[in-house]
Amino acid sequence: MSKYIIEIKDLSKQFPLPNGDILEACKSINITVEKGTSLGIVGESGSGKTTLVRMLMKMLPITSGSIYVDGVDIAHMDKEQMRTYRQNIQMVFQDPMAAFNPRMKVKDIICEPLYNFGLLKKGTEEQIAGDYLEMVDLPRDFMNRYPHEMSGGQRQRVAIARAIVLEPEILVFDEATSALDVSVQDSIAKLLAKLQKEKNLTYLFIAHDIAFVRTMCHTIIVMHKGRIVETLDARHLGDAKEPYTKVLLSSIFEIGKPHHPLTLDIE
Repeated sequence: MSKYIIEIKDLSKQFPLPNGDILEACKSINITVEKGTSLGIVGESGSGKTTLVRMLMKMLPITSGSIYVDGVDIAHMDKEQMRTYRQNIQMVFQDPMAAFNPRMKVKDIICEPLYNFGLLKKGTEEQIAGDYLEMVDLPRDFMNRYPHEMSGGQRQRVAIARAIVLEPEILVFDEATSALDVSVQDSIAKLLAKLQKEKNLTYLFIAHDIAFVRTMCHTIIVMHKGRIVETLDARHLGDAKEPYTKVLLSSIFEIGKPHHPLTLDIE
């Protein structure tokens, strides 16, 4: 059995354009991710990182190449494998308000995935919601609040609680902290580090904010114009050799400046 929970092999995605041309959004992408580790995928808008994630989440079909998760080719899964896959990979979005039903209480938001998969036993909603609120460092009585009654950081914690209620193996964060101020980002980072250790979760961070991603990830992949241009150890970003990577890094932080203390015990 492979030691990698995610293996992406020679993956490409093409979109036909109205004028008959072809847009190559992703070109020959190769990535491996070990279970329980964190990978950051960074790049400017149009770099292909969002397209890559959409293929991983099966929101877009693959043009060529393959994605294996737990050794299974996700393009050729049967119905039962698809159901398991949907449970095992969850996404946390940038704006929880856009993902939440504003008329639903927090307890219903958290339990909704269980309901959708037929895993919610009647009468257990409050117990489950309270337990998962505590996991993300929120009081149990938050279960009776509505999304508009919480701060952005609190809503993001609820989004994380909802994402882990199915006990997935993989969490994908799509710019999930970019709308939060630095102090809130720091608290979310510590929460995610704690959850990863407790549940042996695998994280993928899709972002342009290297300053945050470097505190959370073991490895960072830099994408540009649909290709991976560099793969870096998150502890040694100053080792970047590609000119594009250096420009991307210098626009965010000074390479020689000491790193923010890592919230993960990177080994």
